[in-house]
Order: sequence, then structure tokens, then C-alpha cells
Amino acid sequence: MLKVHDVSKSFGGLLVIDSFSMEVQPNQIVGIIGPNGAGKTTLFNIITGYLSPDRGTVTLDNHNITKKKPEKINRYGIARTFQLVKPFANMTVLENVMIGAFSHTSKTAEARRIAQEYVELVGLQNKANEKAGKLSLPERKQIELARALATEPKYLFLDEVFSGLNPTEIEEIIKLIHSIKELKKISFVVIEHNVRVISGISDKVYVLHHGVVIAEGTPEEVLTNQEVVAAYLGG
Repeated sequence: MLKVHDVSKSFGGLLVIDSFSMEVQPNQIVGIIGPNGAGKTTLFNIITGYLSPDRGTVTLDNHNITKKKPEKINRYGIARTFQLVKPFANMTVLENVMIGAFSHTSKTAEARRIAQEYVELVGLQNKANEKAGKLSLPERKQIELARALATEPKYLFLDEVFSGLNPTEIEEIIKLIHSIKELKKISFVVIEHNVRVISGISDKVYVLHHGVVIAEGTPEEVLTNQEVVAAYLGG
């Protein structure tokens, strides 16, 4: 189980995350919603090792991973994607995904085998040898997803993976996430602005407002919470 307990973070006197706590069970999809500036990406950066909290702890299967470096946290079983998708444009799709695979092996043949599995899993097998820079935005998001999966995580954090996609593309990514969850038995933690998307994909939702959790629960519980309606949905 992944546990985030009482995490806080300030920048220059501005409190961005205030006493955040969360639990993510194995094989669960957890959504985190909130407006711009709510602290969602800061929280991701703390959990995945790109920032250190001022206070609080992050534990994974009883291992304290607070303030450890990202590559160390990845070896414990946490991977992530980023809001800005930037694959290596002059490398092929397969080569991009192999970078993730090299986190667990130094053998090129083994990295290629792992990468091929995840390229196929996200549906890019027909473009495995194309340069990543030539692919569409949805396909570049699939590359980043495959690269993160190639590190073979237990928990995968997705930072606005639906951003910039049309409704049809969003639906395809949702189906892909559910398929990966069932096939690989991994958990997802998803940041998203679109409340309908997050409610349609998540088992549990946390709502951040100015760095504070104002609601948590099932999508149905959160969407009917009057504080959420007032603060996030506009009354």
C-alpha cells in the first residue's frame, strides 16, 4: 500500500500543500482533482522524489521513501508521466520505451524485449520503428505511458494525461488505463481538471482546494459534496 501522511510544502512563505494524507490500495485508481494552483503537481513531485516536503512522510509497502531520489523511488515501484509530453523526437518509439526498461536491466536485448511488450500493450506496435517526433499528441502520450510502464511499477502516477485530447481520444486512453490495470494489476493515481473524466475512471477521488483536501470518497460522494460544488464547480 502507498501512504502519504500529513505532507506539507511551502514556497517562499506560500503554503502550497497543507497536511495532505492519502492511501492508495493495490490495483486501485485514485483521482486527484482541483483547479490550477491547487497543488496537484507539487504533490506528485513530492511523492515521486522531485521535491522534498517540509513535513510529512511517504511510505510504500512499509518502506519510508520520503525525500529519496526519483530513481530510487522508481526502483521501489513508483513511476510517473509528466504534464508536458516530451519524448526523444529523434529516437524511435521503441528506443524511447527502452529508456524506461533500462531502469531494471543493463542488457540491451532484455530492454528491447520489455519495450516491445509495452509498445504493443499501448497499441503502438505498428509505429515502433517510427521517430517519436513524427507522432500525434495522443500517440506521444502513449509513448510516455509505455516508457513509464517499462519500469514495471506497482503504482503509476499520471499528470494530466488527458490534457489536449478530444472526447474520442480521452475515451481511448480511459479504456487503455482500465485494460492495463486489469492485466498488470497496478494502481494508478491520476491528476485531472475534468471532473467528469476523473469521476468516470476513479475508484476514489481527492479534491484539492488551495492545497487542502476539502473532500474525499467515491466519485458519487465527492460530486454531491456541497463544499466541492461551491469551491470547484462554482455553486
